[in-house]
Amino acid sequence: ILILSATITTFPVFYKTTVFLSSTHVFVFAMLFSVLAVYCANKDTLFGYITSAICLIISLSCYQAYMPFAVTLFLFSILLDALENKKISNLVKRVLITGIVVMVAAVLYYLIWQLLLSVFNLQANEYRGESITMSSLFSIDTIARLIQSYVLGFYMMFKGLFYRGNLFLMS
Repeated sequence: ILILSATITTFPVFYKTTVFLSSTHVFVFAMLFSVLAVYCANKDTLFGYITSAICLIISLSCYQAYMPFAVTLFLFSILLDALENKKISNLVKRVLITGIVVMVAAVLYYLIWQLLLSVFNLQANEYRGESITMSSLFSIDTIARLIQSYVLGFYMMFKGLFYRGNLFLMS
C-alpha cells in the first residue's frame, strides 16, 4: 500500500496512463526486471552478471521499450560510482562489463525470439511498416542516435536545462 501510494503521489503520469490498461502488469513486470538487472550487476560477480543478463532477457520478453530504461539505470549507477570517487580503472571496467551484459542480453533475446518463431512456424508482425532485424537494432545510425540522446540528456541534466515543447528552459 505504501509503494502504491508513493507511486500515485510522486509519479502520477505513470499511474494515470497505466491504471486503465489491461497490460499494466506486463509493463510493471518488465520494469521490475530492468531494475533487478541493474541490482544484480551491481553485485560485481560473475553470477550477478549472468543473472543481470537473464533479467534483461525477461524484461525484453515482456516489453522491449524498457531496455532504454535499464540502460539509463545502468548509467546512473555508474555515475553514482564516479561521484563516490571510485578509481577510473574500476569505472571503465564497469562500463565495459555493463555494455557486454546489455549486448549479450539483446542478442540472446533476439536468438530466442527467432528460435520460437521458427519452432512454432510463426511470422513476426511489423511495427509501423518496419520489420525488426538484427541489422536494424545494431546499425551505426541507431547506435549514433542512442549515444547522442544520452550525451544530450546528461548535458541537460548537468547544465540545468529541461526540454519543454520546442524550447530549452533553464531551471
